[in-house]
Amino acid sequence: PGDSGWNKVALTLEMGSLDKSLNDADFDKWWTTTPQNEDKAITLKLDGMSIELTYKEGVFVRAATRGDGVTGEDITRNVRLMKGVQLTIPFGGTVEVRGEVIVTKSDFKAHFAGEKNTRSTACGTSKRQSNWEKCKYLTVVCYNLNLSLGGGIATRKQQIDQLADWGFLVSPIATTRSLAAAKAMRQ
Repeated sequence: PGDSGWNKVALTLEMGSLDKSLNDADFDKWWTTTPQNEDKAITLKLDGMSIELTYKEGVFVRAATRGDGVTGEDITRNVRLMKGVQLTIPFGGTVEVRGEVIVTKSDFKAHFAGEKNTRSTACGTSKRQSNWEKCKYLTVVCYNLNLSLGGGIATRKQQIDQLADWGFLVSPIATTRSLAAAKAMRQ
């Protein structure tokens, strides 16, 4: 087990930190590095803990933290209790789903009185060895899907639509090719 008592596991896909743009200059710089003839997917920035959910032959088998991006911790026991996690999906083969563990403001207020903030609460509660039952007040919002469907799910919008069809909670998504529209969505 790792320092926190959870078993270390190799992640299927490297999970780097997501890029952030904190101002218009950062956003403009990112925009110029993307193909201009393709839609860009705009989703909410979620502030919690990134996880990888693994399904084999339609059955949820593992949840791992992002850890160092290559090796995470197996917190499957706790994630099974969280809102938004599907224990089965209608797909054979292996599927990896990336998501974010969050605590909603209403659950934070109702069940985590005295905690410092929602991000720390989501991270700390997700990895608790004791009092892990409080994980039922956490929510997993999914935003990335890795599977082989013969190229049928290529775009982020298609991934999110498929995840929603399977019953996962997903972040709202908008697509655009317009820098002005994308900036308006950031507000």
